[in-house]
Amino acid sequence: MNRPFKGILLASVIVLVLGLGLIISGVAAGATWLDVRSVIFSNKYSYTGNVFGVNRVSIKGNKLIDESNILKDIDASKVEKLTLYIAAGDVKIKESSGQHFQVDNKENSGDCFVEYNDNELTITFQGRYVGRGARSTFWIPENLLINVIEIYTDAGKVEADNLAAIDLVAEVDAGQLKTKNISATNLDIKIDAGEFKSEGKITSERASIRVAAGDIEVNMIESQETKLDVDVGSLQVEFVGKASDYNIDANNDIGELVIDGRKQKLSTEYKSQNTSGNAIIDVECNVGKAVIDFEDQ
Repeated sequence: MNRPFKGILLASVIVLVLGLGLIISGVAAGATWLDVRSVIFSNKYSYTGNVFGVNRVSIKGNKLIDESNILKDIDASKVEKLTLYIAAGDVKIKESSGQHFQVDNKENSGDCFVEYNDNELTITFQGRYVGRGARSTFWIPENLLINVIEIYTDAGKVEADNLAAIDLVAEVDAGQLKTKNISATNLDIKIDAGEFKSEGKITSERASIRVAAGDIEVNMIESQETKLDVDVGSLQVEFVGKASDYNIDANNDIGELVIDGRKQKLSTEYKSQNTSGNAIIDVECNVGKAVIDFEDQ
């Protein structure tokens, strides 16, 4: 037997032994034969359930993740942290009447990954940058309060309805974040290039919304401490109550500043003289138009 053939044979034996070792380890960790078979043969899953000690499922594009997989085994009320990564595409986050989290990836040609460890659920959408086939939907059981919700988007559009968290963080590199009726003790939104648009109402104790280049549009917000920051673009935000309920500090370097329906003609700075208001509004708009309105005028 010549040396090159011996080398190939030896390498093949080593790979075979390692593969058998991983399968045995998976079974020892609690995987069933169906789990192991899915690793080897399935075109739908890379690995599912508790295989090799990792609670993770990988779903190819254009597939539906229904209640027959890992999500059905998760007690939604015990999830303390939910993290969504969107590489590209459009993702809708909606409220469901069911008891479990659900993901529909049928209209997304990119893969989706689900991981659950130590009461932390992570969903990753790979998506596509151009063309059709980049839409996914993620359902959250209704009236569910989660300690921490984090949403990170590289490029795309995210629509989130009826989210409730103690800490809610959303960061978008390029794209749009659209929300409807969200509540969080601490709200932190950052968008590098794009738009933040909120319908319904935002309820928060402390809210920070920053857009480097783009727009902020908030239909209604109730917050004890609000920070709004736009480098280049525009912001239009309406607050509950009346202007006298707030201590307002607003600045617009280049552009137009409108507070409570009144355009600041002589200055691009505004500081409220009211000292009885407990809530705080801090506005920075370097270049653009800033409009701050109130429900009661």
